[in-house]
Amino acid sequence: MPVFEYKALNADGIQVAGSQEASTLHALTNALQEKALYVLNAKPQRLASRSAYKGKVNRCELISFTDQLVIIIRAGIPILTGLQEIAKETRHPGFRQVILDVVDRVSDGQGLSKALEAYPKIFDEAFVSIVSAGEEMGGLDVVLEKLVRQMEWAHETKKQVLGAMVQPTFLLVAVTGLTIMVVTVLVPQITDIFSKAGRDLPGVTQKLVAVSNFIQNYWKVCLTGLGALIAAIIVANRFPTTRIMKDHVKLRIPVIGRVLELFAASRFVNLFAVLYEAGVTVDRNLEIVSKTTGNAVTDQGIVRMRDAIMEGSSVVEGAKIAGVFPSLVIRMLAIGEQSGQIPEALEKVNNYYDRAIPRALKKIITVLQPVLLVLCAGMVAFVVFAAFMPIIKLVSGGH
Repeated sequence: MPVFEYKALNADGIQVAGSQEASTLHALTNALQEKALYVLNAKPQRLASRSAYKGKVNRCELISFTDQLVIIIRAGIPILTGLQEIAKETRHPGFRQVILDVVDRVSDGQGLSKALEAYPKIFDEAFVSIVSAGEEMGGLDVVLEKLVRQMEWAHETKKQVLGAMVQPTFLLVAVTGLTIMVVTVLVPQITDIFSKAGRDLPGVTQKLVAVSNFIQNYWKVCLTGLGALIAAIIVANRFPTTRIMKDHVKLRIPVIGRVLELFAASRFVNLFAVLYEAGVTVDRNLEIVSKTTGNAVTDQGIVRMRDAIMEGSSVVEGAKIAGVFPSLVIRMLAIGEQSGQIPEALEKVNNYYDRAIPRALKKIITVLQPVLLVLCAGMVAFVVFAAFMPIIKLVSGGH
């Protein structure tokens, strides 16, 4: 039960101050009136010396928090009590501070969605909008349960994508490391041996020596240039036009572009369905979803879809105008709009994408692995051949 700090007038007209537990401000006023105290002002007592955490939390922490919130609501536990219990069980110290501050804000009279809105790095716009819709409709536990499923789906899909990239990335790093070691360590030693023996290096080895000398003499310039390039890419990525151009290119990459298209479409379908079922208006829904697909081209298409709907087009017509959705999404939106069951229709699309994305990722790995192996093997073979051929000739007495 929250503790209120109050100022009141007693029976003699003297102002007094104090604190007392009460379930609501109204209950506090009634309790103090029984003591012949007239409340001037009162406010919930804030927890002492607690700084608000401004960082982020990992997706698993957020999923766990939301899942526990569903459980406490369905168990009939008051939100404040439930949030306090969740805070006690939260291991992340920063997130615990956030939850306790949310408790404080709700005690102060704010709605849950308004309290969560204070931490946009943790509770994004979609999360807050879904909570707000649940509060207004009276089915907070239902929409939060759907939100948990959506977050779990997004988390698992991201893990699949990252998992698919581990082996190719490791292979490239290993081969690059080996090449740099040979070029910067072994090649100079070979050069020194041939110089002392008064022998000329083969042409292919001379090219490798030139690369070695360049790296050794200009490694600072190379690192500076690489850093400048990365910084330029980061800065350029902040501009919408650059992001759109970059994502256009990514979508045109064979095989990989198809997976990126599926992933963006599935994120749209999943979140759009959750927000739609939560009662969020279509225009607000699309405004939120247009910032979450992870692809600037798809996001731009969703903005076109929203504009078209605002001008009087149907959801399906708007989706066609967007020009970024696979035909399956368009067909199922049409079926859902005709039957009045858009969330149910999109759930079927979700089920399809749950199977299609892992298959597409597996296809990428199947195609990518042999290509990378051939490229890496060719790179290693060239470096080894260029480095060791002069030694073999020297040992065998060849010229």
